[in-house]
Amino acid sequence: MLPIEVGEISLRRQNFIEAENNEVLQVNLVLIEQVQEDVIIMTKSCKQRMAQCFNSKLTLRQFKEGDFVWRARGEAHKD
Repeated sequence: MLPIEVGEISLRRQNFIEAENNEVLQVNLVLIEQVQEDVIIMTKSCKQRMAQCFNSKLTLRQFKEGDFVWRARGEAHKD
């Protein structure tokens, strides 16, 4: 085991200034809100691009009354 020196103050505690710490925390809160807004915009644009890519591969089909349409059934049948 290593002996622990109880009386020594760490460098972090020695250089800690509470007023500056509070200011930096407030700045970080503002920056977090901006980052969240940027992420929301990026996800919306990504979803739009994915939808455009998906929709570009679809073929448009128009049916009129009286057209024969293949009816999909749950199971395969011989007839």
